[in-house]
Amino acid sequence: MNQLAKAAGVSVSTVSRALRSQPSIPEATRRRIQQLAEKFGYKPDPMLNALYSYRKGVTRSEYRPTLAMVATGADWKESLACRLYHEGARRRAEDLGYQIEVFVVEQRKLSCQRLVGILETRSVRGVLTLPILDVSVNLDLLPQKFLVVALGYKFKAALINRVSINHFSAMGQALEQLAALGYRKPGLVLRCENPRMAPSGVTHVGKLWEGGYLAERTKLFPDLDLPVVKPADALQLERWLEKTSPDVLISQDRKVTRWMAERHVGFPVAYTMVDDDPTLTGIHQNSLQVGRRAVDLLVADLYRTETDSTTAPVTLLVGTTWNAGSTAPHQAPGRAAAISSNSQTGHDEACPSQGERDVNRPFG
Repeated sequence: MNQLAKAAGVSVSTVSRALRSQPSIPEATRRRIQQLAEKFGYKPDPMLNALYSYRKGVTRSEYRPTLAMVATGADWKESLACRLYHEGARRRAEDLGYQIEVFVVEQRKLSCQRLVGILETRSVRGVLTLPILDVSVNLDLLPQKFLVVALGYKFKAALINRVSINHFSAMGQALEQLAALGYRKPGLVLRCENPRMAPSGVTHVGKLWEGGYLAERTKLFPDLDLPVVKPADALQLERWLEKTSPDVLISQDRKVTRWMAERHVGFPVAYTMVDDDPTLTGIHQNSLQVGRRAVDLLVADLYRTETDSTTAPVTLLVGTTWNAGSTAPHQAPGRAAAISSNSQTGHDEACPSQGERDVNRPFG
């Protein structure tokens, strides 16, 4: 820090306050010092931070610089959202001098109760939970023992801090963008509810997308009355398209593109999550930022020595951005009718198995 202060031409205390983004330091000075810190590869020492907080009477001495991240199921990395949340959290934890360690809870290998014992033995106080992919795993014990921040809504405990995107705002943004492109009959295609996941937050997330769609549709397309569809296979999707004739789809599930190809049907599509593919039109959920903000929220509680975040839980909503992509181009007059006509031809190819892993993992 002395070298950083010398390079910036300020005192060590000014550097310290600037790195903690204290408002007493002018914004331009804070930004300049933070940029120098990044250039020099400066990383804060978590033990010194703990000592500083301890001297101010806000942190207990048993602090340890490890944050646990809890996943459910060894295949959690197959979920795009989980991968990006983890990466964002890992980067932010590293910036703050912490490390992220992933613990996979599975009924037959590592139970939640056993995990609690491991974390208590290692004096880990802060836990991040990734979206739950297997509802047979119960994590309700974690908030009773640790400071917990959930990523997304798939950990259904109501009284818990969490960080997610603003689904209502994101859907409103999507409809506004599609309207600007000339579309007038956007239809919403949600993921068919998996019975294995039905009791969990998967259904809740779908309802958030649907609620945002219906609310914003009333403002932008007051005469539109398309039912929301949750197709289980290509045939169900095709029948819905024939009946409703939308001019663009907003899809929560990417397998609709494959289904349409199998049924020889073509529609513009915008997706609810395109973080990994700039060629797709749709909502960029800024999932890396969700992971980063979750770490910020958790570390703030640790520094304040909060012992119970369930009395007044906080939900932090991260803003999304629109990605233009190429799957929903500017609408040309008459295209909706032409597409609808194509969909009437019909084909009877067999639908793909619902068990195919590559198309059934959550995207967001």
